[in-house]
Order: sequence, then structure tokens, then C-alpha cells
Amino acid sequence: MPRDDELQRILDDFMQSASPAELQELQELMNERKRNIGGRINVRKLALDMAEQIKRDIGLTQRNLKGTARRLVADLALQYNPEMSPEELRRVVDQMAPPEMPLHRRIPLEVLFAMLDQFVAFSEGTMPPEKAASFPPGWQKKYWAAFSPAMKRVLGEYLGREIDRDEFWRRIRSVFREMRGGGDRGRR
Repeated sequence: MPRDDELQRILDDFMQSASPAELQELQELMNERKRNIGGRINVRKLALDMAEQIKRDIGLTQRNLKGTARRLVADLALQYNPEMSPEELRRVVDQMAPPEMPLHRRIPLEVLFAMLDQFVAFSEGTMPPEKAASFPPGWQKKYWAAFSPAMKRVLGEYLGREIDRDEFWRRIRSVFREMRGGGDRGRR
């Protein structure tokens, strides 16, 4: 470990030659250190931040990979048959590198049903507080994004008091039957 006078010299050199952006970065690092309890590293926060960054990176990679695969299939198909119509090309690309399915098509119906039940219980205020507290922050937004347009429409009608509870669940069962049969789901 360098001696105190050596550290002071290094710090002085940095302060004299640092750009405004580098000084800002140093200030942010010092503020972060102050936020950490007793100068200790907040391992939980670091782990959560790292997990979030990895999740973002993986999501970007998957999207880029899917688009690259579709472009590659299209290029190869056109090399094989330059006279291919746009419709034929689309069918070949969709068959070889299917487009990404909406989230509600990738979640098993049983899970969607449980999510919907939890969403309704929370929205009506009937979910026990300890159960509500056990969900991660922002779960309602994630659940909403997972619901199909038909589920959102029926849920909106119910929460807006346009239909009663029995009619809500009757319509949801109908939506699920349609999804199971392929009308809104495409598979299953």
C-alpha cells in the first residue's frame, strides 16, 4: 500500500490534470462511498445493480440476435432464389426464424390465470397486505404487460365497474378458451 504522502501526490496530480468529466466522476464515486453504511460496500445494492445491467444486456443481445438471424435467413433465401416474392420471402423467414411472440403467448395459461387473480385481488384491495408486500416492486406493471389485449379490455371493464365479477370471470374464461384454441395465442 502506498504511503500517505505518495497518495497525496497522486491525488494532487489528478486534481491538477483532470477534465471536468473526470472530476464529476470522482465526485460521484465519493458520494456513493458516503451513501454506503460506515464506508462499507453495499453488497446488496451492487448485486441488484449488476443483475439489472446483465438483464438489460441479455435482452439487447437476444433482440439483436433475433434480428440478425432473420436478416441472415432473408439474405440466404434471396441468394438461393433472387426472384422470390416479398410474401414468399416473409413466409420463409418466419418459418426459419420465427418472429418473437408476445409475452402473453409465452406464458402458460395457468400462470396467466394466477397472475390475473392476483392483479384483481390487489386492485380490489382484497389481497392481504403481507402477500402484497411479498411481490417485487413494479410487479403490477409487469403483469399488465403480460396480459393479452383481450384480457386487458375485460379487466378494464371489470375494474371500471362496467361488468360484475361473475361476468368478468365468464369473459376471462372465454378469452382463455380462445387463446387455448389458437385464436389469440397462435400455439397451444
